[in-house]
Amino acid sequence: LGNAKWYLDILFNRTPGGAVALPGVHKWNINGNWKINSEQQAGDNYHTDYLHRSMLEVDFVDKGFRGGEPWVRDFEVKADNGHGFMNLAIGYVKDYPEAIIEYEKRVHAEAIKHLAPEQAKLVYNGNTHVANIFPNLSIISFAGFTSVRVNHPREPMRHEIWSVATVDRDAPEVVRAYARDMQNRTFSSTGIFEQDDGEMWADASRTLRGSYRRRFPLNYQMGAGHGRKLPEKPGLIHPPNTEISVFNLYERWFELMSRAE
Repeated sequence: LGNAKWYLDILFNRTPGGAVALPGVHKWNINGNWKINSEQQAGDNYHTDYLHRSMLEVDFVDKGFRGGEPWVRDFEVKADNGHGFMNLAIGYVKDYPEAIIEYEKRVHAEAIKHLAPEQAKLVYNGNTHVANIFPNLSIISFAGFTSVRVNHPREPMRHEIWSVATVDRDAPEVVRAYARDMQNRTFSSTGIFEQDDGEMWADASRTLRGSYRRRFPLNYQMGAGHGRKLPEKPGLIHPPNTEISVFNLYERWFELMSRAE
């Protein structure tokens, strides 16, 4: 895990009891290459304003996905070994229950006691986290739940997603029920965000196999050379939009695929 562990602790070590998976596993197939999926989770947040525009137009979240706290709460991380992490201060979804906000405040206060100060600042408080642990373990923490997913390659043009929802082990039933409901609504096989993403993963995979596209190299240099090493956060940091953690995944992939063994 390298320095990605520092960021995973924000999600899974914020309470003394840690996290627990809710019962059941969502499983569905995408007719596209698994790397397009993992690439997005590693560091693509610039698709959101366009691909998920319908959710912005109905005011599903409090504000747009651009973020107003660069380097502090709006940033992406090029971590060790091909891992990527995003922290986005998106705010709360519309009509976020007061009981959930009060619970998250209590967890935030607890996290201050056993996490580093910079880690504790990123616990809840309207933060959304998206990550990819190289190569194919993805994490989405949004709207009261944390989805842990594996993008299983089945064929070059098909992968199967297995997804579970996690909550804090000590979370009360109202929090568990909300987490279960929100994952179903947003990032499940029939979720409002997930269906947008899956359609594009399939379309992008087909386009990438085209003869015309193969004549040109892909450009993954948004933000290249502009990342910073910050004393309070590990990894190479850059606020969105950037592709530093996207090409981090492919740098690691290329390095592994180039080994003689």
